[in-house]
Amino acid sequence: MNQKKQKIDIKDGNIAGNEEMTNQCSENENQTTCETDPNASDEPADEKAENQDSLAEANAEIEELKNKYLRTVAEFENYKKRTRKEVADLILNGGEKTVAAILPIIDDMERAIDNAAKPKT
Repeated sequence: MNQKKQKIDIKDGNIAGNEEMTNQCSENENQTTCETDPNASDEPADEKAENQDSLAEANAEIEELKNKYLRTVAEFENYKKRTRKEVADLILNGGEKTVAAILPIIDDMERAIDNAAKPKT
C-alpha cells in the first residue's frame, strides 16, 4: 500500500499531478477544510511493512506447524497399523511354532504306545 501525496494549489483550487490523493481539501471564504481519505492510515509505511512482514512470518510458521502436525498424526496412524499387524503375526506364528514343536513329541508318544502294545518275541 504505497500512498503518494498530491500537491494542492490553494490559490486556484486546482490539484496538480495525477497520483492518488490521501487528503481532499476545499477552500471556502478564506477557510480551508480537508477530509482524510478513509483508506489512509495514521501508521507510517515502515510500521505497515513491519506488520506485514511479521504477519507473513506468523502465517509461514502456522503452515509449517500444521504440516508437522499432519505428518506426526499420519506417522502415528502408521505405527498403530504396523503394531496391530505384528501382534496378529505373532499370534499366528506363535501358535504355528508351538504346534510344530509339539508334533515330534506326539509322534514319538504314538510310536511308544504302539510298541508297548506289541507282544515281545
